[in-house]
Amino acid sequence: MSLEIKVVSASNLQNLETLGKSDPYVTIDFQGEKKKTEVKDGTLDPEWDETLKWELGTKAPRADECIDITVKDYERIGRNRLLGKATIALRNVVHAAPGTPLDYDLGLLDATDSPTVGTLKLVLSYTPPAGAATSGGSAGLNIGAVAARSAAVTSDLSNGISPMPDVGVEGVTMPKMPQQRNRDMLSNAKTKFQVRVRVVEGRQLLGSNMKPVCQVLVVGETRQTRVHKGTSTPWFDEIFFFQVETLPSELMEDFIQFKVCNSSGIRGSTIIGAFKCEVGMVYDQAEHAIVNRWLVLANPDEPTPTVQGYLKVSVAVLGPGDVCPDLTARQSELDDVEANLLWSAGVHLQPATFVLSIYCAQNLPRMDAGTMQTLKEMLGVGKASKELVDPYLMASYAGREVQTKILYTNENPEFRQNLHMGFLFPSMCNVIKITMKDWDRVGNDDTIGTATIPVSAISAPGEDGYLPTFGPTWVSVYGARREWELLDSGGTEEMNKGNEEGCAYRGRVLMALHTQVGSYPPSPTTAIDNDEFRRVMRYRGTRKFILKCQLSHVWLLEAAGKPLELEVSMGNFGNKLESSMLPSPSSTHPSNPVFDGCKYYFLPWSGVEPFVTVHCDFEDVTHRLHCVNHITSIIMTLKKDLQKLQSLLRGCRQNQEEDKEVQDTVQDALSKLVVACSMELPEVNPVRHVETSLDRHLRAVVWS
Repeated sequence: MSLEIKVVSASNLQNLETLGKSDPYVTIDFQGEKKKTEVKDGTLDPEWDETLKWELGTKAPRADECIDITVKDYERIGRNRLLGKATIALRNVVHAAPGTPLDYDLGLLDATDSPTVGTLKLVLSYTPPAGAATSGGSAGLNIGAVAARSAAVTSDLSNGISPMPDVGVEGVTMPKMPQQRNRDMLSNAKTKFQVRVRVVEGRQLLGSNMKPVCQVLVVGETRQTRVHKGTSTPWFDEIFFFQVETLPSELMEDFIQFKVCNSSGIRGSTIIGAFKCEVGMVYDQAEHAIVNRWLVLANPDEPTPTVQGYLKVSVAVLGPGDVCPDLTARQSELDDVEANLLWSAGVHLQPATFVLSIYCAQNLPRMDAGTMQTLKEMLGVGKASKELVDPYLMASYAGREVQTKILYTNENPEFRQNLHMGFLFPSMCNVIKITMKDWDRVGNDDTIGTATIPVSAISAPGEDGYLPTFGPTWVSVYGARREWELLDSGGTEEMNKGNEEGCAYRGRVLMALHTQVGSYPPSPTTAIDNDEFRRVMRYRGTRKFILKCQLSHVWLLEAAGKPLELEVSMGNFGNKLESSMLPSPSSTHPSNPVFDGCKYYFLPWSGVEPFVTVHCDFEDVTHRLHCVNHITSIIMTLKKDLQKLQSLLRGCRQNQEEDKEVQDTVQDALSKLVVACSMELPEVNPVRHVETSLDRHLRAVVWS
């Protein structure tokens, strides 16, 4: 597999020389590997007719990758100057017939991305690996149309309708929904059936201070879960068995109904939302069951039903000889996808788009060890580089995935891209997952680290309502320890992917998020212009901070083979293994562990507790920390007063003096709470602090 680019000629190039003419040459950068033509002396219309070739190994390139081309003026003394630049998207190249030459007549841009009069002629030819399909069909997928098609198919399924097979956008075949089973095999006599229903969890139930409970109605019989107090995301995990003996035809036309209610001891239960479907719809599915599916709850009393929340359930309809599938409750991101939704006719979910602005990243670790890099050089699929990381970012939400371009050999990349993710609003998914990955020409791409953003914690009012908004701000990604190993262990990969809690800092990303309601995105990615990128530079300003830490005890150590030292770090600051950071007195002196006489060891610091400091540079977010500390202080004071009141009530003997003490305690606690809540939040210094729209919204909400 190879990519060949024939540099034919250029015309009308700028003349940057005071005496004579420019000496142009062309540099082409693809997948981090640069190649250049020979220099043509003293001409503004050079002709090269020179072919540059890239051997790509066995891994097909992505369709959203780009070929960066620059034309420069060669200088014998001083720096070479830019005559023009251009970019070719690889999409048209990989979708063309193998080996077909494509002619390009490119207009050149200057350093400010303004057009020049210069042009450059190229001929590209791409040969894919034998038997491999072109990559990137999904990269050009119309997300809006796919989401709309998924919505229509899922809605039909919830009504017991089996849609006809269809073909998706740009030739991508959409998954076929199960066709209705033939019920002629069922008996015409009364038959015993068992309906098993597992109510797993609820999510995003509308309301506040709720006590949700779920009622299940099957063939006139009602069961009810336990009441959960004070939550809009109850975890039920209860299973019910319904025994039915009736004609199969009658059972298939009967209904299963789910009701989620707000239970209260003062008044009757209020319905939050409900879902209703035929028993036959469940019986027609594979294994006669739906497993861990999300139901869209709506208020049945509304003339135009709206989404009131989501309920995850598993239902199986078992006849004679049927085997029940595994209905075990689980919490998995694989279930939080729109293809897993069921909703009734008339319920309307709006199309919406998350726009993730990815500006840049910092402090990414080196992913390829020296041994692995040497192996790649021997195989001819790589060359020595300083950073040894080829990063790109992948964002996922509700089953949708979109990713940035790859920036090769760059541990501090500037992506400058907007990622657009279409979804149905409101969504049952509550987490946006950010994954930083390292492109690898040999084998699968490596995961650098992962971060999750809870959607419910970043919502703010906007033009279209109360929608998620975020940043610009830095988001740290975490994973396994920053070690360079030839082969990663299984636990390391699980931490990097976010399946297990990460134990180490793996870098950070400057990003922002806003939501658009009413339409799907026309394309998965767009570029961030220079003006917008310069506006976020103020969010990258840092100040010097010093972390001071007094260590007192270290005990319950299991190993004592050699002297140990304890290190305190923030990000890469204080990490002795990071040579790119200035050193700090962040670690203790090595000391030998001492056996405690039972099972464990401890470090003998009694009387000589070590003191460590970490010198670091971070953005000044003290305006947020001051507000958090102020509110935390109010909460702690209120908890102490409530504990004091509880102790008085326990020992109260209902005499007049003790009643007076209880009343005084209540009045004192309330007066302190009123005074504390009346105080203004600490002021924001516009010189030191940079507020985001979410900062301003939270400040208004807390003190409104």
